[in-house]
Amino acid sequence: MLTQEDKTITQAAPANAGASANFQTPYGSALGFLSFTYQPGAGPAGSQVGINCVGANGTGLPGPSFNLTTATLQIIPVAATPCPIATVTYVSGGATADTFSLDYIFIQPGLQTPNNYAHITGTTATVVKIGPGVVHSVVVGTPAAGTITLFDIVPSLCTGTPVTGIVSVITATATFPSAPEIYDSLFQSGICVKASAAMDITVNAQ
Repeated sequence: MLTQEDKTITQAAPANAGASANFQTPYGSALGFLSFTYQPGAGPAGSQVGINCVGANGTGLPGPSFNLTTATLQIIPVAATPCPIATVTYVSGGATADTFSLDYIFIQPGLQTPNNYAHITGTTATVVKIGPGVVHSVVVGTPAAGTITLFDIVPSLCTGTPVTGIVSVITATATFPSAPEIYDSLFQSGICVKASAAMDITVNAQ
């Protein structure tokens, strides 16, 4: 079962060249995590990893692609889409002497992973997740009159007042907190949150 649920795509492969692996998924779904690491450095900027899915008769199914950051370890959640046969492809961003390792860890149907939280009390744009992630909910504990904006952008853009990648704008009032906002939405580039007024906010994501 371990060999079915934890697929090693590559270990210590040159990060300046492309690589791919093709295999049958254990549960017919893309649901799981990619575990990606550059060694020993940060790898080339602009690199991507993509997932293409096909059925048993060769019919193509849409699959996601993810921009890789220069973090030492990147855990990338993959949403549950039909994927009987998967091809995972690494596209290099350029020249480098680094290597990379990539695993695809599948989640059994019916299992759930716990969310992480980010507690925000100020008006500074806050990076909740580097790289792809799923926003489950936004909970306002102590409200104020203003807005809470969620952005799908890379961390370097999560500063000041971002102007691109707006996913949702929540309008808050100074009265009793509203019910939690439920999203369960996949953010491709990264999760960034900014409030226009100081309030107590908890963002649950993974």
